[in-house]
Amino acid sequence: DLVLSAVGRPLNPRGRTGTSGRGLLGKWGPNHAADPVVLRRKPGASGTTDGANYQMVAIQRADTGQWAIPGGMVDDGELVSETLRREFSEEAGALED
Repeated sequence: DLVLSAVGRPLNPRGRTGTSGRGLLGKWGPNHAADPVVLRRKPGASGTTDGANYQMVAIQRADTGQWAIPGGMVDDGELVSETLRREFSEEAGALED
């Protein structure tokens, strides 16, 4: 059964987590992410179908320097396909071979 707090927010059925408010979530409610995995055959590759002949798109994050799949959060009222197109062009739009 769903138990609500005094202000009408759902309580964690497993007890306190130490997190308050939304925690790391950007907003209350659904927080959908759109992260495309984009692959292509290596230029000039032929023959085998193992993973050695494929390349994957990745970006190096400006904030942490880590490698990641390009993508981001779906805005309210936005289609996931629009988010994928927007985020990919923002983060990996200037790709070169």
